Amino acid sequence: MLMFRQSVLVLLMIFVMVMVFACSSDPEPVDPPLEGEVEDLASEFISKLLDEDYSSAVMYFNADMKKAMSESKLKQTWEGLFIQLGSYEGELEKRVESSGDYEAVNVISQFANDQINIRVVFDSDNRVAGLWFQNVE
Repeated sequence: MLMFRQSVLVLLMIFVMVMVFACSSDPEPVDPPLEGEVEDLASEFISKLLDEDYSSAVMYFNADMKKAMSESKLKQTWEGLFIQLGSYEGELEKRVESSGDYEAVNVISQFANDQINIRVVFDSDNRVAGLWFQNVE
């Protein structure tokens, strides 16, 4: 009987400790939805990149995107475009495509040596959920 009581006591203590740790951990903060039209948000996001304000640019990311692409990786990727394509000359065209809860803004952009499609995908909270730099077809 003593062993049973000790086992129950140990299990109870473990349960209490688990509950304390589970309740005390702060949940991952969820950023509020961004206000505005996705076309405008895509242009604002690209402006942050052009200004080399990478910390502000990643603030447009949703939680999954923040995990997938750090500020330093974003900087490395963006600066790599300039090495390949030369200086940024401007936005030529913008098209929006919708698919489920996502809206993709295709920003056809002119660089000194070529054009590319900067594809910025927004989730239902108007946060960047995907980012691609594609050849213009």
